[in-house]
Amino acid sequence: MEMSGDVCYENVNFTSESSEDRGLKTEKVPDLDKEETCLYSYVDRKPKELQQQNAEPSKVTEPTTPDPGPEPEPGPQPGPGPALRCGGSKRSISRAVAVCLALLCALLLAAFTALGILYNQFRENERDQLQSKYINVTQERDHLLISYSNMTRLRDQLNTNYANLTRERDQLQTSYTNVTRERDQLQTINTNLTRERDQLQTSYTNVTRERDQLQTINTNLTRERDRLNTINTNLTRERDQLNTSNTILTTERDQLNTINTNLTREKDELKKRLRNVTSCFAGWTQTGCSFYYVSTEQKNWTESRQDCRDRGADLVIINSPKEQEFLNNLTKRVWIGLTDTVTEGNFIWVDGTPLTTPKYWFGPQPDNDPNTPGSVGEDCVEIYYTAPRHPSAPPPTTWNDKKCDSDNFWVCERMI
Repeated sequence: MEMSGDVCYENVNFTSESSEDRGLKTEKVPDLDKEETCLYSYVDRKPKELQQQNAEPSKVTEPTTPDPGPEPEPGPQPGPGPALRCGGSKRSISRAVAVCLALLCALLLAAFTALGILYNQFRENERDQLQSKYINVTQERDHLLISYSNMTRLRDQLNTNYANLTRERDQLQTSYTNVTRERDQLQTINTNLTRERDQLQTSYTNVTRERDQLQTINTNLTRERDRLNTINTNLTRERDQLNTSNTILTTERDQLNTINTNLTREKDELKKRLRNVTSCFAGWTQTGCSFYYVSTEQKNWTESRQDCRDRGADLVIINSPKEQEFLNNLTKRVWIGLTDTVTEGNFIWVDGTPLTTPKYWFGPQPDNDPNTPGSVGEDCVEIYYTAPRHPSAPPPTTWNDKKCDSDNFWVCERMI
């Protein structure tokens, strides 16, 4: 049996039926999975056939020896010699010799049988060792050669004699050597692949760590990018709004510059006029953009207003807390340009505008006191300085309605 990279075994059956049927009967094993079955079948039958050969030497034949044909018929056997017929002692000797020969044959037969059994045991032990080695090597080969699924099936015929079995052993040893060499090569390849795998695993770990770091950086950058995009969008919106505001403010600035230029021109003209008017308003007090004349005599409300008109002015109209404070600081009762002579309770200024705000009525005023003797009502308004008499109601709430025919000081106002 030959063992190489591609192995095929044949099942060999030994028969001893007759001289014509002696020989080999072969049976092809179709695939590699029956490889061990071929070997076990042959080896298991071999000791039994050797025992039969030892027990029946006449039926043991060599498989490779051609059939010798039918054995010759035994010829007539020579009879016993004349000496054996002569007396009983010779018969006894012959019987003893025959018994000795028979015992010798039996001993020889037993010796041959024992030798055959020992030989068979020796061959079985050797076969078992070879089978164990072969199984181990085959298992290692199967583990190392997973990628090899099929092997070329080639099996040579097995001979039935010891020489074929010896050759089979040598072939198994050669196969064991080859498989061992292949195993060593595969182990070397496996070692190299393991080293490369470890290097690749290390590289994979490093690359995975770098990937995670890059993912974290990418996430942070994405978040920062989104934040910057939001900021950029807001800044763009603000920029557009600022551009619009700037355009509007630029337009307003130009308009204000124009207005400022015009106002500057008007201011210069007013200054000129003011210098001219100041010389004409001797005895008048300037506060803000108005000149005020405070009388030194007392008249009723109508005569006081007429005096103001004669001076090119009119009774004072209070438009701000500052102006009210100015009048309170005079610390005397004076007529102002506020009356409800047209409609009772509907006070209007002398320029025709209704009283809205500010309002500086003192206490329960206006009360249009009807209990005043000879009074038809209080329709004109005066500054009634109450601090000396009513400390709980200090300025600026100093307005009071009073009869228009009462005499009072008055204050004229002329706008610049």
